[in-house]
Amino acid sequence: MRTRITTAIGLAAALAACSKDSDKKEPAKEEPAVKQEPTAKKVETPPPPKKGLAADGNDATTVETVKKVIADCAAQWDDKKGYSWECEPYKAWMEQKPDWIKISATMLNLIEDPDVHVRNLAWKTLSRDAWNANFRAEKERATRIIAAAETETSPAIDGELGVMIAQIELEKLGLLDRVKTLVEKDTTPADFRRGFVTMVFSGSPKSEIGYQMLRAEIARTSDAAQKKELLSALSAAGVHADEVCATWHELWSGEDPALKIEAAARITRGHSGWSFSDPDTGWFTSTSGYGEGPNPCVADVDAVLAHVETLASAGQITDYYLVDALSGPVWDDNASPEHKARALDIAKKVVENTANQNRYGALNLIIQKAPDGKEYARKFEADADQGVKDLALSANKPA
Repeated sequence: MRTRITTAIGLAAALAACSKDSDKKEPAKEEPAVKQEPTAKKVETPPPPKKGLAADGNDATTVETVKKVIADCAAQWDDKKGYSWECEPYKAWMEQKPDWIKISATMLNLIEDPDVHVRNLAWKTLSRDAWNANFRAEKERATRIIAAAETETSPAIDGELGVMIAQIELEKLGLLDRVKTLVEKDTTPADFRRGFVTMVFSGSPKSEIGYQMLRAEIARTSDAAQKKELLSALSAAGVHADEVCATWHELWSGEDPALKIEAAARITRGHSGWSFSDPDTGWFTSTSGYGEGPNPCVADVDAVLAHVETLASAGQITDYYLVDALSGPVWDDNASPEHKARALDIAKKVVENTANQNRYGALNLIIQKAPDGKEYARKFEADADQGVKDLALSANKPA
């Protein structure tokens, strides 16, 4: 009986214990925290920089002037020639003297404008005053100009643009190879190419690359006037003087009368400048040069002087280049006294034979350089040629 009671009591205790345990609340389980990603900031793409006429920092007066030229001269624009000088606002634009400190940055912006009319006005300003704009020796500006030239498509500016870029010190700045690639592209306009190679020695006078480019252009050109211009640029080359003299000798010995007299003036250094003209636009530029040191072509000077003397005696001086051939030794500090004296004697023969042309030029040379020049001029104070007469009278006129 005792055993049953004990068992009953133990069972009751166990049940009581279970009841107490069931009354305890289990702690709430914590859910794992959800990681919050940072909110991404909205990145706004900045607008592309404004270019050309709309670029920030442009000179306001220049911008307004450009707009006025474009508006007022719209009827006088030609896709091949650009604006006509008959339009007064354009004429005023071209005749103004640029204040480069004020407008240089603006001009560089304008050559990048999408509107060809804006670019034309900017290129014109840069090309006619490149020497004064201080762009020739600054690589950053020069590179920007070349980059704009690489995408330029207007025939109204191509020849002029070639001339302008040639005036940059390309070899010194390490940019000549880049321009050479541009010049040699099949799509590069011929006028740009000719303008560049004609004037390449302006910026890089001793450039071997420039010399070879000029020679290649001479070889490929068939137009007589253009070939003559290209040949004239050889006088500016600071390299291969022996080859240049050989070219003048060949032309001097040839049958082409125009090239013969051109070579005569080059041999004696009577002509040392060079020029370029764009037949499409009528644009023209020339540069005066002066040979330094002894004349490398001196071996042919006697033959040239003898030829001019024969023509002068026969009254057959018909081109001012032949008088220029006489002026070469006279003005050349490195010419021999014999060549100077002989050239002046031949000049007198030109003046004394009234059948000759350019007697005025020959007399002027005598007045300026002959020891007896002014006294000699008195002989012609009653000359039938009014120009010669006036020159003779003015030679002895009191200052």
